Amino acid sequence: MELKDWILLLVPIFCNGIIIFILQKIFEKRQITRTIKFEYASLLRQKIDLALELHAKATRLSNEDNEDNDTIVKETIQQYVNSTLDVYYYYIQNKIVFESFESNMEHIAALIMDLRKCIHQKEINFMEFCGIINKIRDELMVLKKECIKLHF
Repeated sequence: MELKDWILLLVPIFCNGIIIFILQKIFEKRQITRTIKFEYASLLRQKIDLALELHAKATRLSNEDNEDNDTIVKETIQQYVNSTLDVYYYYIQNKIVFESFESNMEHIAALIMDLRKCIHQKEINFMEFCGIINKIRDELMVLKKECIKLHF
């Protein structure tokens, strides 16, 4: 075989090898990014699930007519607020991963501020308080659906 034949044989092999190597690196980076987003989203979803469970527990306990439940309800509501704050702080820490959640999180932050104002009043307006808690729950449900979308 002449030099021309060797060149015609080896150049496509090397070019294909280089192209395959580049594509493999691109797909590996995408897979790593997808895995990281999946892990962060699953942690966020666990935090959201905890907040939603505490909301359901607080609602159930507040509907029961038992005077002993008053302190338990207050503790559960405080745990719910702390859990919601935990979701928000987790978002702030990992804002780069959760760029698509920004509008939901800003709305949740505003609702948390309203809830804190409502809690620290001398007399708590129960209807306003329940309305804020339910709005936060609704936002958390939307956020949970967005986390599920990140998994796919």
